[in-house]
Amino acid sequence: MYRVEFSPAAAKEFKRLAKILPDRTRDHLKKALLALSQNPRPEGIRKLTDDEAYRIRVGNYRVVFDIHDEIKLVTILHVSRRSEDTHKYLG
Repeated sequence: MYRVEFSPAAAKEFKRLAKILPDRTRDHLKKALLALSQNPRPEGIRKLTDDEAYRIRVGNYRVVFDIHDEIKLVTILHVSRRSEDTHKYLG
């Protein structure tokens, strides 16, 4: 089992989103994030080009994260609505 932690920026993004999302969407997103502790490489995972980060789609949202197998840790780096700018911070 892996620990799932948020980077400070991702924690801020998630708190902001949690306030405006409908309950159903928020719960779906939380469930997907918690599921990373059981399976950090779920179906649909994509490795980001030229980076060690991965992303998953959760409905209309993208979650960018790192996997640290040696210490069994998943670090959530970015949570945002899918758009052209979602991964701009990585460039």
